[in-house]
Amino acid sequence: MRTKADILKEIKAFGFPGKEVAISMDDFFGSDKSSSASIGVNVYPVPPSPEKFHQIFKDLVSSKKADRIFVRISDADDPEEWFYTDTVYVIGNLSLEELQASIEVLEPDEIFEEWMYGKPVNVEDIKGEQKVYSIWWD
Repeated sequence: MRTKADILKEIKAFGFPGKEVAISMDDFFGSDKSSSASIGVNVYPVPPSPEKFHQIFKDLVSSKKADRIFVRISDADDPEEWFYTDTVYVIGNLSLEELQASIEVLEPDEIFEEWMYGKPVNVEDIKGEQKVYSIWWD
């Protein structure tokens, strides 16, 4: 399990916070430091747990609907807290409707095709006909 310090060092080398960066879903959710304050904080009445987010995204990959999933790093300022995100990127060959159905329980505010904030500098190019979807929580 990578530490926040390790990940922060890596993304700063890519230009964070001035440039868009994203980390793997396993780096983001696989830490025991991730908390309900890390993602989906405004889902009402109770946000899904980070474990729920992680499981749903892992299921997308294991089902082969998604090839790769990245989590945008929005904030890393608080040294006592884990990273915060408002956006998850799903890359694969699934349709928008398939993605919506697969993540419905996470209650995103918006899902659309393409990079919401521009392509993160540390994410490889998309292969062939794959699509990228941005999933956003207010």
